Amino acid sequence: MRKIKEMLYEVIAEKNHHLVKSWTKGVIFDENAKKQVLNIASMPSFKHIAIMP
Repeated sequence: MRKIKEMLYEVIAEKNHHLVKSWTKGVIFDENAKKQVLNIASMPSFKHIAIMP
């Protein structure tokens, strides 16, 4: 039997943005903070963005 590992993070994928890996399950993630993260994710310098509380 194969075990499926539960993802401990959420992936946010927006058009024209890099992936955002967010370790915010069970944590309040303010909408303004999320907008700031997506602004960073739109910059060409990154492969992905990781957010942790």
